[in-house]
Amino acid sequence: MTSSLHQYLHRRYLAILVLLIAAFVIVIFFMRYSSMDDTTEYYMFYEAEILSDYYQPSDDIIEFDLGRKEYFWGKESLPDNYKNLLLAAPEEINNVQLFELENQFVYILPFLNPQKTEVFFVVHIFDKEQEAMFYKLWQQLFFLVVLLILILVIYYSVKTNRKIIKQIDSFHLWMKTVTSLDFKQLQQQQLPTDLSFSELIESSQSLQASLLMQHQLQEHEQQLLAREQNFLSSLSHELRTPIATISAALSLLNKSNNLNNKELKVLEKLTKANRNMKQLTNTLLQLWRRQENTSQNYSQDKLFLLDELIEQAIAECQLQFSNHSFHFNIDVEDNIQLFSQYELVKIIISNLIRNACQYSSDGVINIRLQNLNLTISNTFNSAEHKHHQSINYGFGLGLYLVEKICQQQHWKIDIVSSDQTFNVAINLIDESQSVNSI
Repeated sequence: MTSSLHQYLHRRYLAILVLLIAAFVIVIFFMRYSSMDDTTEYYMFYEAEILSDYYQPSDDIIEFDLGRKEYFWGKESLPDNYKNLLLAAPEEINNVQLFELENQFVYILPFLNPQKTEVFFVVHIFDKEQEAMFYKLWQQLFFLVVLLILILVIYYSVKTNRKIIKQIDSFHLWMKTVTSLDFKQLQQQQLPTDLSFSELIESSQSLQASLLMQHQLQEHEQQLLAREQNFLSSLSHELRTPIATISAALSLLNKSNNLNNKELKVLEKLTKANRNMKQLTNTLLQLWRRQENTSQNYSQDKLFLLDELIEQAIAECQLQFSNHSFHFNIDVEDNIQLFSQYELVKIIISNLIRNACQYSSDGVINIRLQNLNLTISNTFNSAEHKHHQSINYGFGLGLYLVEKICQQQHWKIDIVSSDQTFNVAINLIDESQSVNSI
């Protein structure tokens, strides 16, 4: 039978509270009666002071609580039974003494008033049957009852704690088990049968349903990825064939001696565009296939200077945007050497600088490189270029490629865009890289 953990704790702690209140009431009850010695002594001294002032030794004292309180002037006026009690113990002036008769407790106070010469005796008598709490048997019974209550409190506390811990441990063990199962095993996995709290049962049901959905999504994603890889495998051939044809044609044109200067400049632009297209195609295929940098289309990691790469990218950008005037604020630390994929870093720097030039509102581009921290920013008019933006990757395919390359190479990238500025910061430091200054 399942129950709510909240209700279970509520019932258990309510029972513990009732037991503690009962123990408290019993303790207070016992303390009230066990404090008879203190209260009796107080009242006896109070009565002795008041009555010894009010009465004279020759007066008859009115006893207002017959059978429980008695008052006498002088030891000679005491009944014989009280005298015998005092003979058995040394008499102490202004000190209460307790005596026990067969059926009574007797308190005797010899009180000497400084203004009187005669000793005034105050006697309080308690019936043993009425004051049964003073019997040792009742005292022992009291301690046993309180001890039993405390044992019950500890028992309920420990049992409650053990049950909750056992339930949580069982849920934790089941959770560790299901998270390591495959899809078919997870479908056949039964919910834990030893759980009795509805919260844990509902949580296990939700976890199992969530894991099943996650497996289904992963399977669907793998199917899509396989289709994408098949598509890209065909796309690789379709893209590289025309690029190779164009490259061959450009190579023949470069060998020709019949071109004038204007045609040579056009041929140079076509050669650069074809080279960029080839590099972009290889980059896209490598990224979309989610491969590491072991593709045959890439050269191996090598050592190169970042400042030289930035200068090349700026020169290419100025050539591409020859009809525009740009001002580059360059704060680049010289001779920073990086050991990595040259083509990937070149794509990053070229795309960022080209994007900055393309979308700059005033033609001012800020480039800063310090300790492998590259920052490129430009002024930006969000209203003017709003139609160029993509909610997925910013401006153009270039920024998308930059983000993907950084993710693959484990480089940190921060993109901050506002109505006036667009800023991209990249940290090119990775554990697998070696950084040196020359």
